[in-house]
Amino acid sequence: MPNRLTVLTALCALFLAACSPALPPVPPLSFDGLAEPVAAQWREALDAVEASPDEGAANAHLAMVLHAYAQFPEADVMYQRARALSPDNATLPWYHGLLLRRLGEEAAALDSLAHAVTLDPDNPAPALQLALSASTPDPVALLEGVLRVSPGEGRAYLALGQQLIDRGDTENAVDVLSTGIERAGNFGALHYALATALRGTGASEADIDRQLDLHRRHQDARLDVDDELPAAVRALDLSHAVPAGNERLHRAVTELEAQRAERPQDGSVHANLMAVHGRLLNFDAAADDYAQALRYLPDDPSLHFAAGNIALLANRNHQALIAFERCLATAPDFDEARVQLGQANERLGRDAIAVEEYRAVLARVPAHPVAAALLARRLVLLDQFEDPLLGSVVTDEDALHGWQWRLRAAQLRAAGDVPGALAMARRGLVLSKTSRDHETSEMLRLDIEALLAIEK
Repeated sequence: MPNRLTVLTALCALFLAACSPALPPVPPLSFDGLAEPVAAQWREALDAVEASPDEGAANAHLAMVLHAYAQFPEADVMYQRARALSPDNATLPWYHGLLLRRLGEEAAALDSLAHAVTLDPDNPAPALQLALSASTPDPVALLEGVLRVSPGEGRAYLALGQQLIDRGDTENAVDVLSTGIERAGNFGALHYALATALRGTGASEADIDRQLDLHRRHQDARLDVDDELPAAVRALDLSHAVPAGNERLHRAVTELEAQRAERPQDGSVHANLMAVHGRLLNFDAAADDYAQALRYLPDDPSLHFAAGNIALLANRNHQALIAFERCLATAPDFDEARVQLGQANERLGRDAIAVEEYRAVLARVPAHPVAAALLARRLVLLDQFEDPLLGSVVTDEDALHGWQWRLRAAQLRAAGDVPGALAMARRGLVLSKTSRDHETSEMLRLDIEALLAIEK
């Protein structure tokens, strides 16, 4: 007969088991064909869960690792486990919501993001994700709530201003965006949105142009809603739908997917799929293919270079930056990757860093034509007309680019020939508009206004 203490202990164990969260089992993971650094990362995360299956932090870490490598169904299970074990951790429903959205479960994703907001009202990121969803009934109220707790949150000002513009309430949009610039700083996206709002209020062209000029001068990546994601999942972006594309490329996708089913550990298949998806402008699928290929080809510079170019095409400039930096970490002398890294930095408003990258290429290959042209253009647009590099730039009648005409106009203006400078600037403006070089067009338009003021 068991004694009373044994029975009591058993009853307590049963009671505790009944009160414990019902956890789904840890999903099976295949390590076949994984590159060793990736396999080691997976094993470490999985071993921690197996050693402490009821520890929320261990389950959460494995969820994020799987999320990073596009193992979405398995990551979903691990997020469920982690959330059950750590129900007060506000980070988990936020990341889980982003993952559920990738799985196409929009309603569940919004519920998860809303739970994250409930747990941590001071974190603007999940609230912004909710506000930007077409399914959110009152995004304006949500964004106003973000600003009450985070009055310096520039992204919330931007999203709220855009919502007001979409509703036709441009007067309030101007107030919101102006406040955002005052409190959050000079972010290019805020200035561009303010220019749009001002146009809706009938403001003067001078006021609108001033904001467009500030937009050019203060572009910054920190207003990206996903920018606070950790490195494990930062490269994921949820914004693009799959467009229709060339039938031949779609057939290639079908063939490559069949090869992937037969050889799931063949990194080249994932890389080829990434390239085809990129040509089809299916940027979400290309990002997933890149994450898969990384498991097997983590040190392949050509993979990172191709992924960076696709990200640039998608205007996912922060992702492009990461891919090109990975490429250069494995192949420091890959000059084309450094040139592209410079362009990614340009798009993120990091002009000084872009100039450094172009100069680094020219230090190795003094006659590199692309780096020289990009550096010259950037110097001209930064008003650094005295840089020695510009002495070799073509500025005669054979000039093909608007920024070359801007350089010639600056040279003539410095020589006191205002009418000649005005003629050069006007020719450059026509050329840059024809080539859709909006940045140079805007600079030349401002130059023409200044030259006309001098003539008067």
